[in-house]
Amino acid sequence: MTLRDVAVGDELTPMNFTVRARNIKMMAAIMQDSTPLHFDRRYVESQGHSGLVNEGPANISYVTQFVLEQLESPVDLLSLETQLEAVVTEGDTLTATGTVEDKRTVSGRRVADLDLTLDTEEGEVALSGTATVRLADE
Repeated sequence: MTLRDVAVGDELTPMNFTVRARNIKMMAAIMQDSTPLHFDRRYVESQGHSGLVNEGPANISYVTQFVLEQLESPVDLLSLETQLEAVVTEGDTLTATGTVEDKRTVSGRRVADLDLTLDTEEGEVALSGTATVRLADE
C-alpha cells in the first residue's frame, strides 16, 4: 500500500525494531545524558528494570522512521506529535503501527492524519502519537 491510495481506517504495514545496548549507550553519549539508566547495569537492576533503558528520543525516532518509510519525500511529513507511555529496555522488540484516521484537502493539497503506536512484544504501548502527512498526487 502507498499513501497515494489509502482510505480512512487503513492500517499501514508495521515495522519492527530491536533495541540494542550499544545503541542506547551511543544515543546517551550523543545527547550528553549521563543518567545511569542508559549505561550502568547495576543501577538499572536496582531500579527494577530488566536492562538498560532506551532514550525517549530514540523511541520517537523509530516512529519517525516508520512514517518516513511510507512517504515519497521526507518533506511530506507535515507534523508529528508523540507521547512516551512506557519504559523500553535493551532487547525489546518494538513494532510501529499506523492507522489512517482522516483524509482531507488543505490549501489544495491532499493530506492524511495517522494514528501511531509503538508497541512492545508484550503488547504494551511504549509510545502513542499522531502525524499529518501530505499524500502523493493521484
